[in-house]
Amino acid sequence: MSNLRLINETTFTNVSSVNIENVFSSDFDIYKMTLDIGSATSGGVSVEHRLINASGSVVTASNYDFANLKLNSNGSFTENDSAVNGNDIRGLGQVGSGVDTHSDGAVAYYFNPYSLI
Repeated sequence: MSNLRLINETTFTNVSSVNIENVFSSDFDIYKMTLDIGSATSGGVSVEHRLINASGSVVTASNYDFANLKLNSNGSFTENDSAVNGNDIRGLGQVGSGVDTHSDGAVAYYFNPYSLI
């Protein structure tokens, strides 16, 4: 078995929420998610997400520890959001905030997510 495997590829357009289920299992300890948001012209777009447990319920309790490091177009870095025991994961792939229009994406790593669900 390969160390890297595509488990799910989901495409969506103009939605306020989407559920992507049955991704995590006890087969792996680390998962990588890549996200391509595209572009936005006003208001900005930011991905906020939560895990869905094996029963199909969204995990909303204080189970999320995360930190975000954004690479700005000028080459500098900004720490966006971080939380310990948060209720969700937020701040991935912020795009189009203010008058800035650009494409954006993110890479996220999930460590032992199956232990939460």
